[in-house]
Amino acid sequence: MTVPLYAENIVVGIVFKNKFNWYISTKEYWILDYEKAGITDGNLFKYEREGIIILDETTVSEFLNKIIEYKVRTDELKEKFLSSVKIDEDNAIYDYRPSLFINFDEKFLYSMFPEYTSFEEYIPDKWVGEYKIFYGLIDKSFKYWCNDNKNYFEGD
Repeated sequence: MTVPLYAENIVVGIVFKNKFNWYISTKEYWILDYEKAGITDGNLFKYEREGIIILDETTVSEFLNKIIEYKVRTDELKEKFLSSVKIDEDNAIYDYRPSLFINFDEKFLYSMFPEYTSFEEYIPDKWVGEYKIFYGLIDKSFKYWCNDNKNYFEGD
């Protein structure tokens, strides 16, 4: 499992074909429209985004197949998160906080990315992109940050 690192390797929740999955990967993979972001080198990530300038409902299947190694089960994510909390709760909360929730079925991206990259601005045409707290939209069974009646990410 790739380890999340504040504002670099990010936790992303994805819905595609009515299935929810977590991914932990470099943040640049999740700029959905490279053209709008001013990224002109379509081979920026030679394998993962090769030929995928716009990541949307028509290209996501190919992309997700290429990044299968970054997919992480909720129970594994919860275990790693809780282990990190025991060592350094503050840093664990920063590192493991989900940054993006992208629904390819409903065509929206919600961002809580803490730094200057505005993922919500670089979305495909006819998509909705917003900077908003999305914890409440995640099904309880996928909330790895909740344990023994404790919610580590307030605002849920």
